[in-house]
Amino acid sequence: MNRGAETYHIFLSYAHSAEEAKKIRALVKDMRAAFKARTGSDLRIFVDTSGIRTADIWADRIIAGLESSSVLVAVISSAYYQSEWCRREWDYFMALERDPSATQDHDIRRIFPVLLTANPDVAGTAAVSKRWIKDVDRRQCVNLTSDLPNPRRRMISRLIKDIAASLADLPASRSIPR
Repeated sequence: MNRGAETYHIFLSYAHSAEEAKKIRALVKDMRAAFKARTGSDLRIFVDTSGIRTADIWADRIIAGLESSSVLVAVISSAYYQSEWCRREWDYFMALERDPSATQDHDIRRIFPVLLTANPDVAGTAAVSKRWIKDVDRRQCVNLTSDLPNPRRRMISRLIKDIAASLADLPASRSIPR
């Protein structure tokens, strides 16, 4: 972990698009509210729209955000599977899940995929991404596509419950920021 830098509970990974921006902001707001209700603590999320100041070097800031975050929430979309950076972010947390020195228990989840829009179109996706798509499918995305408030709230609550459990299981050096 990047010592001396800001630390985050969550690294929010998503492919940038104008239509997703409002949904991303709503997701961040909803996750923070659910975490506060569940734990009484503030949820720290690295989101590159707010986490990168103009004077920072973008790639360095993303890497620092990855190294300073405990878990990944991946917003899955067609564009997500086309993004080299999104794949790097996913692979970083996959490596943490597999690293025996990172946790005593390899069953601690570090990656939480969510859908904000209908199932992504993966036709024409590069062959190198097929493994990635299978891993996303295996993890069972939290489906937040409903515009109805109660089902969405329940799914966000479930997501936060699972994230909080993973954070609690992580060694202190890789868990909840202080």
